[in-house]
Amino acid sequence: MSLLELDSLVRTYPGDPPVRALRGINLTIEHGDYVTVMGPSGSGKSTLLNVIGLLDQPTSGVYRVAGTDTTAISQARRAGLRAAAFGFIFQAFHLLPFRSARENVELAGIYSHATARQRRERALAALERVGLPHKANALPAHLSGGEKQRVAIARAIAGGPEVLLCDEPTGSLDQANGHAIMDLFDQLNGTGITLVVITHDPTVGARGRRRFVMLDGRLSDAD
Repeated sequence: MSLLELDSLVRTYPGDPPVRALRGINLTIEHGDYVTVMGPSGSGKSTLLNVIGLLDQPTSGVYRVAGTDTTAISQARRAGLRAAAFGFIFQAFHLLPFRSARENVELAGIYSHATARQRRERALAALERVGLPHKANALPAHLSGGEKQRVAIARAIAGGPEVLLCDEPTGSLDQANGHAIMDLFDQLNGTGITLVVITHDPTVGARGRRRFVMLDGRLSDAD
């Protein structure tokens, strides 16, 4: 069974005229895949990522997560599936300024059934995985851009998601830090985490094992 299956997905936003952000997307993502989607602003990349991450619903078509048709389940079940299956990484780090790195990572599990001790242990383990155990007590103001993104990645993986969804993850970083973050993605993918990365940067897009291009709401193979 495939991990993610998008079958003829369409997403249309109302307007005059309506905006067709996704136009019949077909995509299958397997366990452990590393998929990159390249394209200019306005091509539909973020809409695609939002639909994959269950933050938005398609207008038509079918989207399955591990065999579950997400277009036919309740909002509560969608929310539960989203929390269990996906971790999100964005261009902006979205760290709370008066919380330490560890506390920011712990917040990812605040709505889970984990105890405070379990959340702390998971946060410290996630910071270890991204190479920042020594920054656990640092506030975001005392972290570099690359370190902030590593904390955001730690937050995304702390709950053990199967899939990391990454929206322009190097867009706020210089080249050296961008390369370091992509190296970290390679390491995480090597442990079995599935990666879906959207980007306008061809260098980032080239890191994926399966590469696609998005233009005017249509997805095509980049190879």
